[in-house]
Amino acid sequence: MIRRTCPRCGNKVEVGKECKCNDSARKKRDREYYRQRKDVEEQRIYTSSRWKKVRDKAMERDVGMCRCCFKKGEIRAAEVIHHIEPIKEGGSIYDLNNLIAMCAKCHNKTHKIYESNERMEEIKRLAGIPPVSKNF
Repeated sequence: MIRRTCPRCGNKVEVGKECKCNDSARKKRDREYYRQRKDVEEQRIYTSSRWKKVRDKAMERDVGMCRCCFKKGEIRAAEVIHHIEPIKEGGSIYDLNNLIAMCAKCHNKTHKIYESNERMEEIKRLAGIPPVSKNF
């Protein structure tokens, strides 16, 4: 089991898991975020058991590390499983080839790239895609 140090409290936490010190802040932030979301149908995907299984497989495949950071020679814990090709643009929801583990910093950078229309090829390049193919 690989552990990382929580940047907020200094406790040792298993990679891919949240530290207990962040629970209340995260819950408050998540509530506000989901309250403002307009894509209710898309958000239902993320609460399904099928999604949770695929998300866990993607995290396991990437060993709980951010693939973008790892490609740059850095080791950073992944916090998010990201769809390379957005669902709204026809990206496969449950295909591991369309999923990548990322830290929050790389995930935010990715969305800025999406907004600037550099899109998928840049994300694939940053992450060293393609991964092993499996559908669930």
